[in-house]
Amino acid sequence: MKDVDVAVVGAGISGTVFCWAMQRIDPDVRIVCIDRLDDKRFDRYHSICGEAVSKQAFKELPFSPRCVCNRIEKVREIWPGDIVIEERAKGYILDRPTFLHDLQDECEEVSFEKRTLRSVRRDGERMVLSTDIEEIVCDVVIGADGAFSTVRRSLFGSSAPVTIPVSQFIVDEVSDSGVIEFVYGERYGGGYRWRFPCGDFSNVGFPHGCDEVPERTLAKGGRHIPIGGVESIVVPGACLLGDAAAMVNPVSFGGIRVAMLSAVKAAEAVAKGDLGVYQRWWDSSGFSDPIFMKAYEVSCRWRDKDMIEFMTPFRHGYRPAAIFRALLGNEKHVTVAKAYMKSFRYGW
Repeated sequence: MKDVDVAVVGAGISGTVFCWAMQRIDPDVRIVCIDRLDDKRFDRYHSICGEAVSKQAFKELPFSPRCVCNRIEKVREIWPGDIVIEERAKGYILDRPTFLHDLQDECEEVSFEKRTLRSVRRDGERMVLSTDIEEIVCDVVIGADGAFSTVRRSLFGSSAPVTIPVSQFIVDEVSDSGVIEFVYGERYGGGYRWRFPCGDFSNVGFPHGCDEVPERTLAKGGRHIPIGGVESIVVPGACLLGDAAAMVNPVSFGGIRVAMLSAVKAAEAVAKGDLGVYQRWWDSSGFSDPIFMKAYEVSCRWRDKDMIEFMTPFRHGYRPAAIFRALLGNEKHVTVAKAYMKSFRYGW
């Protein structure tokens, strides 16, 4: 039986950033971080992901951008009705496996171990994790174990309101330099098709089954995107981060920024001995605004003609006059317009 102060389940973005932040806040905390994937599967899983994160995200974090394989200068949106919008947007495409290994290498006092979590239970004042190797006893459990979190299922009894399966591909094509591209249409059911630069290749993805596999595909993978939040992200002795808490933005589907930020906020709360601080941060944060989920529910029902009607005022870009007209226009569009504008600040 292993005895530690904090057990982190999941060594992805949120779990690794939590370990990095926690070690810097309190180097004496004993931390173990477990992940079910061996080294080869871990790198492959994390190499096929959108990996786009805004420049704004790093203004909120205790570290600068690192392991950047592409810089983003522009967003291109392609809508039905031949509506194409291009806007400036500063951000990065991360080499995600390298990013994770880089942070983990700096967590010298953290024990990263390959284990599969079976369940979590409370035993008096402490938490007990049952794994495929041995039990781990700790004071605090950090659930950073993704869309189908075992920590969430064991301790919170909740699930993400919506989980969207997506297919992703690394394609032997060079994307426009510095541009991330989104294609919208009713076929994507409230989502979109994306194309991001990925070094010398392209990362292409869409909701599963909504489009054809790209030609010249070099690698493929899949993800489940959890949206809509969960009722609580804190119970005594445990909290949820990132995808495990369904924190992905329901309009932009961006999740890396909020995963990293939630990890830092949770580390600060653990250091204070009050996980309630973390819950209150989330409840008051713009990231958790329910308008995003309301907008997603509306857009899921839109046909191409609805998208054309909504986007026509923005044909020449998201200018103040067009935004003002949208916010005062068709009532069924107002919720989406408000959420879309707010996603510029909180979306990725």
